[in-house]
Amino acid sequence: MFNSYKTALITTIREKTLLIWALAFPIILATFFMVVFGNFDSMNKLAHANVGIVEDAAYQQAPGLSTVIEKISKDNDERSALITPHTFFNEEEAIKAAHDGVIDAYITVDSKTLNPQLHVNPSINDESSDGAIKKDVLETVLNAYIQKRDAVFTAMQDDPQLIEVSRNSSTAELSQNQAAQIQAITERFHNDAVQTVRLEATKNAPDPKVRYFYALLAMTAGMGMMVAAYQIQIIQSNTSALGARRCMASIPRWRVLTGSLLASWTCEFICGSLAFLYMLMVAKVNFGDQVGWCVVALAVSTLAFTALGAFLGTIIKKEASGILSGISCFLSLFVGLYGSANMRFAATLEVNAPLLVRLNPLWHVYHCFYSLLYYKTLDSFVESCLVLLAIAVMSTCFAALRMRRTSHVHL
Repeated sequence: MFNSYKTALITTIREKTLLIWALAFPIILATFFMVVFGNFDSMNKLAHANVGIVEDAAYQQAPGLSTVIEKISKDNDERSALITPHTFFNEEEAIKAAHDGVIDAYITVDSKTLNPQLHVNPSINDESSDGAIKKDVLETVLNAYIQKRDAVFTAMQDDPQLIEVSRNSSTAELSQNQAAQIQAITERFHNDAVQTVRLEATKNAPDPKVRYFYALLAMTAGMGMMVAAYQIQIIQSNTSALGARRCMASIPRWRVLTGSLLASWTCEFICGSLAFLYMLMVAKVNFGDQVGWCVVALAVSTLAFTALGAFLGTIIKKEASGILSGISCFLSLFVGLYGSANMRFAATLEVNAPLLVRLNPLWHVYHCFYSLLYYKTLDSFVESCLVLLAIAVMSTCFAALRMRRTSHVHL
C-alpha cells in the first residue's frame, strides 16, 4: 500500500493544474478578499448597533438604565462599544429615524412597569445573521438590566426605607451605612448587567468579513474532489492504460484505492492548511481561540471531499475535474462566497429552509469554522464534523464497490 501511496502522491504533485486549483486559487482569492476588506473594520459597524434612546419621563425614572446605556456605549479594555446611542425626546422622532435607516432599533420605557422595551427596525432582519446578532445583543442587554434591577430591589427588602431614601435623598442626606449599601448594590448591578451582555451574547464580536473567508475554505475543501477524481481515473482499468496494467499485476484493489485516497487527502490537506495559515497570518482572519479545532475541521472536511471525489470519479468517465470544480463552485453559492447579495441569499435560505441547506456538504465545512468562532460549546461543531465523517465513510464504501465492479471491464 505504501508504494501505491507514494506513486499516487508523486503523480498528484506533478499535476500542476490540480495544485493551481487546490492551492494557488484559494490564496489568490483570499488576497483579493483581503484587499477588498482592507478598510472593512473601519466602515463596518454591524456589531456596533445604532440605537435610539427615547429619554422621556418614564426613561428618567428607570433606575440605573441610563448608566447601563452609558457603559455599553463606550469602549473598554475587554470589548468595544456595543451600541451608538441616538437621543430622542419622544417616540415619534425615534420611529421616523428608524424608517429613515438612521438607527437599527430604539428603546422606550413602559411608564407603568418602568421596564425597557426594544423596538427593532424590520430591516435589521434582512442583514442575515449579523442582524440577528444585533437583536440578540440588545435583548440580552435589556433582559440583564431587568433581572439585575429586580435583584437589587430584592436585596434591599431588608431595609424597605432604603429604596425610598435612595430615590428621594441626596448622597449628603444619607447615613454612611445607607450610602455604602446603595453604592455597593448599584455598582454590582451595573457591572453585572454589562458583564452579562458579554457572556451571554456571542463568544466573539460579530465580524461579517470572516464569513467570506470561511466560505472560501469550504470551497477549497470542495476542490479536493478534483484531486481524488483524477487519482481514481488513472487507476481504473476502464479509463486508464496505467490502471489496466495495475489490474493485470494482481495488486489488490483495496490497496490501490487506499493509497490513492490517502495521497489525494494528503495533498488536499496540505494545500488547505497552507491556505488556512495564509488567512490566519497574512490576511489576519479571525478564527477565534480554537485554532487547533480549526485544523481538525480542515482534516475532516478535506477527507470528506476527497472520498466524495473518489466516488464521483468512478461514475464520471470524462472531464471529471472540470465537472467537479463546477459542482464545488455551484455549492459555494449556498454558503455566500460570491459577495454581500449572495451572503444575504444564503442566510435567508438558511433561515427558511434549514434542512435543505444542511444537505450541502460545503455548508458543514463553513459551519465548522463559524461555530468555533461564535458558539460557546462544541456541540454544533461536532455535529458538522460527524456529518462530514459520515460522507467520507459512505463515499469510500461506494467508491470501493464501484472499483470492484469496474476491475475487469477491460477483459
